[in-house]
Amino acid sequence: METNNEIKNKKIAKKKIGIFLLLCAILALLYFLYWNFYGKSHIETEDSYVNGNQTTVTSQISGPIKNIYFNNTTVVKRGQLLATIDDTNYKISLALAEANLGKAVKDYYSLQLNLEKSKNDVLVKENNLIKTTADYHRALKAFKNGILSKEKYQTALNLYKNSQIALALSKQNLETAKLTSSSQDIYSHPIVKSAIEKYKNATLNLMRTKIYAPVEGTITKKAVELGQEVQTGQNLVTVINLNNIWVDANFKETQMKNIKIGNEVTLKSDYNGKEYKGVVTGISPGSGSALSLLPAQNATGNWIKIVQRVPVRVEIEKASLKNNGTIPVGTSITTTINTNKNESIEKQAYMNETNFYKINNNTFMDKVNQIIKMNSGK
Repeated sequence: METNNEIKNKKIAKKKIGIFLLLCAILALLYFLYWNFYGKSHIETEDSYVNGNQTTVTSQISGPIKNIYFNNTTVVKRGQLLATIDDTNYKISLALAEANLGKAVKDYYSLQLNLEKSKNDVLVKENNLIKTTADYHRALKAFKNGILSKEKYQTALNLYKNSQIALALSKQNLETAKLTSSSQDIYSHPIVKSAIEKYKNATLNLMRTKIYAPVEGTITKKAVELGQEVQTGQNLVTVINLNNIWVDANFKETQMKNIKIGNEVTLKSDYNGKEYKGVVTGISPGSGSALSLLPAQNATGNWIKIVQRVPVRVEIEKASLKNNGTIPVGTSITTTINTNKNESIEKQAYMNETNFYKINNNTFMDKVNQIIKMNSGK
């Protein structure tokens, strides 16, 4: 027979098993509730990073750097002057272009005068032909009647033929003069138009000696120093706008089933530990490996399935950035997408324009007209 202690121990053991099974049931219930009300609709990854536009400022002309007004981490506004290139040679080029335009204007009016001269020369040659024609016919009649020598007749014939040739040459010269001088106006004539464009280019190059920040942001990757000779297209500095950043979250392909554009997103920054709100605005058309510089080649005999990751673009709400502060590009983020909540995303084409070297056409043409007037002789 079982002793009282054995019976008591069995009861305690059954009680412990019951408690254990009850806890397991409670945990299973809690997990079931968590999964149904949160887990299956909230998809999370730590493989996500802050990204942003890195605007590289380049030199549009060559020359030595004269002034620098920035350093790494300097915060700049759009249109703020960053540096200047020595403009001595470009001022000389502008003066030469202005002189070239003046010469082109003089050449244009010279061609117009040459046209008038050619027209008058044709009239002279036509009158001369009329005279030599009459002289030739009189000489021919007199020669046939025996009252004019052959020598004088031959002279009259030669003058007649020469006047015909001279008229033909004058008409050819007139056509050439018309061709070289013809245009709708002085501005559309090739030599003047070419000179105007060269003058405009010289004006632009002088403007380009000043280098401006194309966007608002923070300076990084400074790659220029005072006195350095820079070349056209050379990278000088990079500007990152931390108020216009997003998150690239790389989700496993097995997590992508319910993710769609418009899903609400919670972002937790490793940089400052703060939470930001965001929204899914784009899903990459290819996995990270497929879009890499050297895509993986799986057509081999030994193949191991590797779960791929698909980049998802998450825009950070401006209000979150304003309240919690900006986050450096490249820092880590924990991304949680709520697939049950969606926002209506209005697709808009990203457009931005930065043009600090735009010539005011009215002011420019006023200067051109002034140069034309000074060299027209009128």
